[in-house]
Amino acid sequence: MNNISNKFRKLFVSVLALAGTGMSLVSCSDFLATKPLNEVVETNYWDRKADVESVVYGCYSGFQSKECMQRMFVWGELRSENITYTSATDVQLKQLIGENILETSPWVTWKDFYTIINRCNTVIARAPKVEEADPNYTYAEMKAHIAEVTWLRTLAYFYLARTFRDVPYTNRPSTNDKNIEKDYCLAATPFMDLLHILSNDLEEVKDDALKLYPPESVGSHSGSHASVNYANTSRVTKCAFYALLADLYLWQGEYAKCVENCRKVLEYKMDLYREWGDESEAYVRELDLYFDKYPLIVDNPSSKTMGTAYEYLFEDGNSFESIFEFYFARDYSPKNEMVSEFFGDSKNKGKLAAYYGIRQGVYEGNNELFSQDDFRAAEYIENDETEFPILKYYATDVIVIPSSTKGKEPTVSFSSASEPFAHWIVYRLTDVMLMQAEAQIELGGEENLQEAFELISAVYDRGCGIKVTDAKCLQYTDYNNQSKLRELVQKERNRELMFEGKRWFDLVRFTLREDNNDKLISTVIGKQKEKPTAVRIQLKSRDALFWPYSKSELEVNKKLKQNAAYITNETSMK
Repeated sequence: MNNISNKFRKLFVSVLALAGTGMSLVSCSDFLATKPLNEVVETNYWDRKADVESVVYGCYSGFQSKECMQRMFVWGELRSENITYTSATDVQLKQLIGENILETSPWVTWKDFYTIINRCNTVIARAPKVEEADPNYTYAEMKAHIAEVTWLRTLAYFYLARTFRDVPYTNRPSTNDKNIEKDYCLAATPFMDLLHILSNDLEEVKDDALKLYPPESVGSHSGSHASVNYANTSRVTKCAFYALLADLYLWQGEYAKCVENCRKVLEYKMDLYREWGDESEAYVRELDLYFDKYPLIVDNPSSKTMGTAYEYLFEDGNSFESIFEFYFARDYSPKNEMVSEFFGDSKNKGKLAAYYGIRQGVYEGNNELFSQDDFRAAEYIENDETEFPILKYYATDVIVIPSSTKGKEPTVSFSSASEPFAHWIVYRLTDVMLMQAEAQIELGGEENLQEAFELISAVYDRGCGIKVTDAKCLQYTDYNNQSKLRELVQKERNRELMFEGKRWFDLVRFTLREDNNDKLISTVIGKQKEKPTAVRIQLKSRDALFWPYSKSELEVNKKLKQNAAYITNETSMK
């Protein structure tokens, strides 16, 4: 195990062992099961700082629930060209993959996300009163908590908006947990209006967020700099604010603001890189500065084997590159049941797999997405000839040894965990770098295009395990115009972020910008073997890029009107 990995792993285990009641709330699969929301919102509950902290932790644990985790993946990835089903897949998931999405499907319900939103709204409403009542609860702590849950609320709304387009928005809490559906019976806020509200919500409180959580000192291991505190990537920081703001602005077409926030993330990581390097060379031994300004984990720092970056990012978690991820601890609850159910574990086959066209023929040079030099294909997808199981998040101890014979598959070895403890990454550095590149390409101009190319190249070079001076690197002369760079960044986002719950959202964003569905259709139609013509016709509609409202939600909230793409003769809601 490498230096950084050891440093993090020892700290996590020690913190979890000693954190006591406060930390147990973080890892509870559903915090509100121990304190029902109808008690939490009552005034007599909100007396102490600890009461506020408990519900803040409950906001995190809501996202960690199986229902939310699965939807974050299903909504953001399942309809893309990357995903197909296995023999273990249930009928409901097969219907979604085949674009047979019904208002009666359990996958279009959103109650769990609005429960999180209500918890966040409750903290925002009640925390100021606690600050007045509890002398041990400072004004700065109260403002930081409000910033933290505002970010989490925004994330929940952002998932809903990218999935359903127009959704009800409120910043007021429900009076009782049983009344959430009733109190949130509001007209849907139009998509772009909602994104504007969300970015404004973040801008108003971002300066109150913590830049870093304090250093941890546990047992014989002392975290001598704040960066090793797991909370700096598993709780909301200013860096997480910059990343989410960049994403929101990218969707709004506010490209200069997107670039500004991406630069702040990169500055944050560069400061961290310098701090680690000043403290000990060992802490940055596995990192490299690509183009002398992008600090990334090197995939093969000392040998010809690949897999180091994979280990830090997806096996260990809370890596240097992480910005925000939901934390699942070994030997603690909850577990990341989404990974075990969808991707598999040591005992069971996963319900989902990679579409064969994504992985087939890579190392023979017959793949449109991955080059022969790109080892992410082998790290992310198992090639067993008949099915292509997803390795990302599921596999541990991944080692990829390139073949000495050109055109041959590399040798891949890996293990699988008996329990799913993989963290779920929401934002990491390469994601933000590619956001910045996408925004700069849309801004245009030679300087922006050159920097965009550097950002994309750095991500690509790391994925191929090569230096920026290698002859196999991408060449700017091959991508020196806006159209070619658009194609490059879209492909690189898919290569780098595959199976992280982002691809369908990316395809929708590209389509909305281009105002034409044809490219999305040609991208995803290959996996549709049963009714490709019907799927092609369905996806011609702009409305079909988004999901239908659940029949049960329509029955409760009469102010919602069903997405026109999903109204049929059999539909109950007209």
